[in-house]
Amino acid sequence: AIKPVDRGGGGGGDDDDGDDEECVAPPSTVSYNALLNAWSKSRSPDAPQRVESILREMIESYHAGNRDVRPDVVSFTTVIDTLAKSGQRGSGQRGLELLEEMEAMAMAAASSGDGDGDGDDDLSLRPNVFSYSACINAFAKSPDEDAPERAEELLTAMKDKYEKGDWRLRPTVVMYNSIINAYGRSGSAERATAILDRMEKSVEEGGEEVEPDALSWSLVVSAWAYSTDPGALERSEEMLLRMERWAVAKTRKLEKEGALPHHQICLDIDSYNAVLFSLSRSQKQDAPRRALAILRRMLDLANAGFKDVRPNAKSWNSVLNTFARTREAGIAASAEAVLMFMIREGVKPDLFSWAAVLNAYQRNSEPGSAARADSIVRQMQRLYLAGDIEQGPDVFHFTILCSCWAKSRERIAARRCKQILHYMLQQSKAGNERCTPNVRTYNSVIDAHARSKDVEEAEVLLDHLISACANDSSLTPDSYSFQSVISGWTRSRRRDGGKRAEKVLEKLLVFQRNHPEII
Repeated sequence: AIKPVDRGGGGGGDDDDGDDEECVAPPSTVSYNALLNAWSKSRSPDAPQRVESILREMIESYHAGNRDVRPDVVSFTTVIDTLAKSGQRGSGQRGLELLEEMEAMAMAAASSGDGDGDGDDDLSLRPNVFSYSACINAFAKSPDEDAPERAEELLTAMKDKYEKGDWRLRPTVVMYNSIINAYGRSGSAERATAILDRMEKSVEEGGEEVEPDALSWSLVVSAWAYSTDPGALERSEEMLLRMERWAVAKTRKLEKEGALPHHQICLDIDSYNAVLFSLSRSQKQDAPRRALAILRRMLDLANAGFKDVRPNAKSWNSVLNTFARTREAGIAASAEAVLMFMIREGVKPDLFSWAAVLNAYQRNSEPGSAARADSIVRQMQRLYLAGDIEQGPDVFHFTILCSCWAKSRERIAARRCKQILHYMLQQSKAGNERCTPNVRTYNSVIDAHARSKDVEEAEVLLDHLISACANDSSLTPDSYSFQSVISGWTRSRRRDGGKRAEKVLEKLLVFQRNHPEII
C-alpha cells in the first residue's frame, strides 16, 4: 500500500512558528502510477500480479470515497502493458477484461458527474490508443493458440470506433506490426502477408489507412524464412525482393519531399540473415547461387545508402554454409573464393567461416582437396599469429583437415594426419586446450591409416583410445573407431587379414560389455 510521505520537518521561513509539525502528502493517482510504472519496468517475474494488486487497491479506495486515488487511463494501461511484457498465457484475455473495466468506469464517471464538472472527465479513464496497443501486444506475445486472431479482432473493433468518430483511436503501424509478428511466430506466414498486403493498398482499393514500415516487411520476410510451409523459402526470397523495391521507392519519395536524412529508411539485416540461414539449411542444389545473389544485393544496397544491411559475419557464414552443404564439382574452390571475398570486404572470418570452407573440401573429395584444406588451415594460423583474426584453428578445424586427408587416398595422407595429430598434442601439452584431440580426431587419423593399408598403426591408435578413455571420456572410442580398423584389415589382402579383423571385433565386443552406450 501507498503510505503518506513525510516531506521533512520545520524548514524555517517567515511563517515558521517553531513547531515540529510534519508535512504529509497523502497518496494520489500520480503516486500510485509512479509505483505501477516502477513495477512494470522491474522485469520481476511477479510484476503482473503486483501491478494488478496495486490497481485493485486504487479501485477499492476510490469506491470507498477517496477520489484522489481514482485510477486513470495511465494506471490501467500500465497494468495491461506489464501483462504484455510477461508473455504469459491468458495475458491478452486479462488485458481485454481490463479494457472493458476501464470503459465501464468511464461511463459510470460520466453519468454520475464525478469529475471537474466539464463533462469530459470520463476521457481520463476511457481507453486510448495506447491502451488498445498494449492489449493487442498482450495478445500478440501470448502463447495462446488463438492469440493472433484475438489481436486482429481487437484491432478491428478499435477501427470501428475510430471510423464512428472516436478520433483518439486511430490505428498505428505498431499495432499492425504486433499482429504480423504474432501470426509469424505462430507459423501463419500467409496471414501475416495478407495484413501487409492490405497495408500496401490504398483505402480506395480496400486497404488500410496505415502504411507499412521497414519492420512490417522484415517481420513478414522472417515469418516465411522460418516457416515450414511448402515453398516457404521461395516466398521469403520473393518478400525480400518486394521489401527492397519498397525501400528504394520510399527513399526516392522522401528525397523528393526533402525529408531525408531525418526519415531515412533502415532495412533490417536480420531479415536478410534469416533467409540466408534458411538457404544454408535447404541443401538445394542452387542454394549457393541464390545465397550469393542475395549477398551481392546486400552489398549494393549498403553502397547505395542502406548501411544497416551491409553483410556481417553471420551473413557471410550462411552463404559459406550453402557451399559446404552442396555436392558439386568445384564447389569447394568457390567457397574458398567467397571466403577471400569476405576478407577483401573487411569482414573478419570467425571460426565458423573457416570451418565452412573446410567442410566444403571434406564433402567434395576432388583431387587436391586435402592440400587446399591444408593450405586454408595454415593461412588461418598465419593470420592469427599476425593478429588479423581473433582465434586460430582449433580441434574442430584440425579434425576436419584430417578427415579431408583420410578421404583423399593420397599416399601422404596417413603421414600428414599423424603430423597434424602430433602438432595438436604438442599444442595441448603447451597449454592450448583448444587444440586437444578428441575421439573424432583420432577416428580420422585411424581412418587415414586404415585406408592407406598401414592397418597396424591404425590398430595401435585404437588401442591407445581404449586405454586412454579410462582417464579421459572424450577419447572413448565409438563404433566407427573399431569399424575403420576392421575394414582396414578386410581390405588389406593379407593372409592374416581375416584373423586380425576378427580379433578387433572381439575387442569391440569386450569393450561394449563395459561400455553399453557404444553401438
